[in-house]
Amino acid sequence: MQQLLKETAENLEKCVLHGLKICRSLEGMKEILTGCFAGVIEKMAWVKPFHIYLDQTKDYIPSYYFDSDSYSQQCLVINNGPDEQFLYLNEKNWNLNDYEENLQIIAGHLVKWQALSCPKNVMAVQELIEKDCWELSAKTLPRLSDNVPADTEELLSWDDKCVLTGTSKENMMVITRQQWDKIVENETWFKDQE
Repeated sequence: MQQLLKETAENLEKCVLHGLKICRSLEGMKEILTGCFAGVIEKMAWVKPFHIYLDQTKDYIPSYYFDSDSYSQQCLVINNGPDEQFLYLNEKNWNLNDYEENLQIIAGHLVKWQALSCPKNVMAVQELIEKDCWELSAKTLPRLSDNVPADTEELLSWDDKCVLTGTSKENMMVITRQQWDKIVENETWFKDQE
């Protein structure tokens, strides 16, 4: 999984940097970023889609600092779960979050999202789902261990020590593999009694 995340981040950064170099319009950049982030979702189906939309720049910069003559009236907002960044034109230079104009650094920042992090355990997977960065889907969530539990039918993901089970955000639960094994054992015993 780490290799997939690394390759995806590298490809995203290249795509974003290329767009920043060739494009000088918000509408054009929106189209480019939408394509770049769609590539992420193709490779990492568990990541929730990134929302990219135009908004008023003045809503993201303190009014005493906003200069309507040198800042574009609109900005691009890129959102995923709790993370949000905004990109605007300042005298024909791209600016990210009102502090960065270096294109390479902007591209580097635009690949740093919680949704693109590599969770170390299923508790971190659960947190990413709860924050709306990742989809709740047993079919697409990554497995963090090659050691497959005895019964995976009701599991969302697993690592070497614990499993993540549930059907919604409200009933997701991290339990140890030993607890899971007892649940499976009890279910098997009950089915055998029928």
